[in-house]
Amino acid sequence: MPDNQFEIRNPLREKMASGKLAVGMISRLVRGVEIVAIAKTANFDCLLIDLEYNGFSNETVTQLCIA
Repeated sequence: MPDNQFEIRNPLREKMASGKLAVGMISRLVRGVEIVAIAKTANFDCLLIDLEYNGFSNETVTQLCIA
């Protein structure tokens, strides 16, 4: 692989591809970054941020993704 390229692993996709159970969590109401820590502590494989049925701003979604 050339020096200017890198590979990003996707553990969720790898888990599903191997036939293992992947469990996620949906956030519709909690706007604070603590929901990310809760999902990680509870050992969820992913966190879905529902943008269709809530009023999350782009700034809020950005903060959740960074966390």
